[in-house]
Amino acid sequence: MHSKPKATHVFLNGAHMNSQVAMANPFSSRSLYKVMTTAMHGLQPRRKASKLVRRISIVPDKCTGCRSCEIACSYHFDGVFQPNTSRIKISFDPKSGDVKISIDDGCNLCEGEEGPLCAKYCSAGALIFQAK
Repeated sequence: MHSKPKATHVFLNGAHMNSQVAMANPFSSRSLYKVMTTAMHGLQPRRKASKLVRRISIVPDKCTGCRSCEIACSYHFDGVFQPNTSRIKISFDPKSGDVKISIDDGCNLCEGEEGPLCAKYCSAGALIFQAK
């Protein structure tokens, strides 16, 4: 004679579930099923991105080393045209001819402006503002 399997109670991510009921009909409660499968697979449920992703892409081969990005950046942060206070730095290696662009952690993508001023005033197209 077959005995009925013993019902167990499972706690997954704070949700209480009778495992026998859940296994018999996993779609009886969609949200509970998502919690269970999420916990079983160690994944987080997908959430819609609520924040716009904004970034500056750097194309170093296009940079001419004019430093207009440094001037625009310093004006945004300090209200003066002083390249040594900017958050973006242009360095030039005279031996190799390479131009390097670096942006430090203090960059806020020119909050309060339509977009980063460094990208706006880069005439060579080495800095590209992307908002997705």
